[in-house]
Amino acid sequence: MTHERRVIRGARKKKRRDNPGFTVFLATLSILGLGALGYYLGLHHTVGLKLRERLTGSSSASDPTTIVDVTAGAPNLLVHGTMAVPVIMYHDVLPQKQVWFDLTTSEFADQMAELSAAHAHPITIQQYYNHFANGSKLPDRPILLTFDDCTLGQYTQALPILEQYHYPAVFFVQTGYVGTTTEKQHMSWQQLREAEATGLITVESHTVTHPEDMTVLTPDRLDEELQQSRATLEAKLGHKVLFLAYPSGTCDAAVSSAARRAGYLAAFTMDRGWTVSPAQSYFMPRFTPKRVNEIINTWNGIVPMAPPPARMLAIDSEAPVTFGTFTNGPFPVMWLAGGDLTTEALDTRQTVGEMALNAKAQAALNGTFFADARIAGTGGAMIGPCLSSVNHVYEKVDPGDNSRIEGRPLILFSKNSCIVFPYTAHLGGSLRVLQQMMPDVEDAFVAGGWIVHYGAALSPAEMARWSSSDYIDPRHRAFVGIDAQNRYILGATQDSINCVQLADMLVRMHIQEAWLLDSGFSTSLIWKNRILVSGHSQPGVPSRPVPHALFLMGTLDPKAPEPPSWALPAAGPGAATLNDALSADSTGGARNYFRTHKRYIRRRHHRHIRTSHETPSQPPAQPPGSSTAQP
Repeated sequence: MTHERRVIRGARKKKRRDNPGFTVFLATLSILGLGALGYYLGLHHTVGLKLRERLTGSSSASDPTTIVDVTAGAPNLLVHGTMAVPVIMYHDVLPQKQVWFDLTTSEFADQMAELSAAHAHPITIQQYYNHFANGSKLPDRPILLTFDDCTLGQYTQALPILEQYHYPAVFFVQTGYVGTTTEKQHMSWQQLREAEATGLITVESHTVTHPEDMTVLTPDRLDEELQQSRATLEAKLGHKVLFLAYPSGTCDAAVSSAARRAGYLAAFTMDRGWTVSPAQSYFMPRFTPKRVNEIINTWNGIVPMAPPPARMLAIDSEAPVTFGTFTNGPFPVMWLAGGDLTTEALDTRQTVGEMALNAKAQAALNGTFFADARIAGTGGAMIGPCLSSVNHVYEKVDPGDNSRIEGRPLILFSKNSCIVFPYTAHLGGSLRVLQQMMPDVEDAFVAGGWIVHYGAALSPAEMARWSSSDYIDPRHRAFVGIDAQNRYILGATQDSINCVQLADMLVRMHIQEAWLLDSGFSTSLIWKNRILVSGHSQPGVPSRPVPHALFLMGTLDPKAPEPPSWALPAAGPGAATLNDALSADSTGGARNYFRTHKRYIRRRHHRHIRTSHETPSQPPAQPPGSSTAQP
């Protein structure tokens, strides 16, 4: 599997804390990270229930007329929404279908009847935008109906049905097709004016010529498509045009930047998902009509199909790095917390101990999932986009992985903040897209799944939908997250457990957010060059070498305990080598390695026990409600 890798040349950019614009961004993160959104301070105890409160939350309807652009403070993010809103993308509506994505008139009428029966409240695009831009209130079960391509059937077939229910909608129009006939008949300017005169339809931009792939256009052509379309619509219809739908949904950082330059406040893709804050204003998702029943079922709490919503958090990276063991539960969890989280991604595999030694990191953990799962393999290609600050590498997604990792957590890290988004395809194609979401992003990757979100464990059904397929298998488990003190936290279990059991433990530890890392044989938690948790049940057997590792960098807590006496070296003299680790990378290999090295392992274990009796180590620091584990 091939991936494009790009070295980010030069040292890290100067810290952005002195930048006034970024100060506003961090202030926003701090507010949201501390729970300013009333929804997330609700009384529900599961993510599924929390999401449903957001989907069905009650608020009085409003009809705002002022559109506020708040993206200057937090580029490309709309941060004030308190509800999740689905957007439906329709195309033509005809008595008989011409192409597969058309709807027949009867199918469209049935869908509007279903929405009415479900007590849905279609909203205007201005209401939609203002909710996420400035927190304007929405009615219960809001939904935005959009139509692409300016086809005549939208006027003759769909509009009368919309009028019957008094449902507002958006017509996204490619201006070069107005009044023409191609494979389809298209509305005239007069028909567009009549549609708007009903008070239900807003006409917005779909470019001039409907390019099938906006990402391959020259900059001049891109600007022409976006600026000319907007100017023509405003001249013909007499109102400002502020919203865009990308033809065929294709977009990237260059396209979204051109949309912003052209004066659009938001733009819509064809990526599937609910709109939630922090919303990516130039990458708004939409559902196809076949997802309407799924949306209604989600409103009704029948299926947790929507991925966990995005979240921003402020981080206390000045907290000293420390180590502890949580034992107030059926399985002990060893953890490292504090400092600044950094990562390293290699072209090949290495032991986590060696990677930590080279990075001069005292606290380390194996990273996220990689593509080459062969036993004793050495491939380093990652699954999903990956940005690493230790060796200044960015790796974009392999397009073949997009459907596989849809909805999994894409985590963006910086010294002072963290943002997690449900992954969609447009987020994996370039570093610029990540920088648009977080200006000072230093590290990023797609984790294996959601475990804890807003302090609540995901349900097994949600894990099954939005996590790796092995979530239910018993393995040594590794995770990264953010604790109740707003510190980055790395952790792992010495027992083989599934993700449901892990989530229960992490909730007991008061973890705010937790995301699954590569587990099983890859698990490798390192503290002060000693192995706290490995990927094998046999003591002393080295974990699988990996291409990706996480480090906590910063001042060590002077009260932090030393590693347990039984912990073996992670790198350097006395440690297992890369070849040792590769030879142990299977159940049989691990058994052979232990049989061959058991004398050394036991001798070293007893030596550490004798040393510990002479100079007892300090008990580990604990999060609230935990107790010290006894080795």
